[in-house]
Amino acid sequence: MRALGGDILEFDVSPADAVVGARVRDLHLPESALVMLVVRDGQGIPPRGRTTIESGDRLYVLARADDRERVEALLERWEAGFVASTEAGER
Repeated sequence: MRALGGDILEFDVSPADAVVGARVRDLHLPESALVMLVVRDGQGIPPRGRTTIESGDRLYVLARADDRERVEALLERWEAGFVASTEAGER
């Protein structure tokens, strides 16, 4: 992926994470990033905007390499209890 200018980040969803119960479309990822796969109970789920995140899910997030730090900071906010961001350019 790096040779193509992107990175894949993994995020294991814990029960206390802010994203539990959120829909993929409401995760406020930068425009250059997307949840490319949700693994739930050992099964891969191709996420849609209406897909609801559950505790125990593993999210695979594809992001442009130049946005990696921004996406990593967002993942940390999810762990800290915040989903929404006020940064411009996030959806």
